[in-house]
Amino acid sequence: MTRAGHGPAAALPELDRLIDARCADYRDVSRARRIPVPRQAGYQARVVLAAFELAPRHPWTPSRSGEPGWGSGTAVPMHRE
Repeated sequence: MTRAGHGPAAALPELDRLIDARCADYRDVSRARRIPVPRQAGYQARVVLAAFELAPRHPWTPSRSGEPGWGSGTAVPMHRE
């Protein structure tokens, strides 16, 4: 028993109902449909290949991590006092 008077297992049917309702709403609003796995995998592979085709091409340069002054820097500029 919990302080609310119900064990966690008592919440499962209500949780299942809420999840089913939300999934049905998402399916109806987005007009989602099942896509067979081989078709989805093929689509994802084509997307990755297209991304590589569109990516800018830069010559490969070796890592400079051993050189003085090399570093990744900060993602957000830091305030310096």
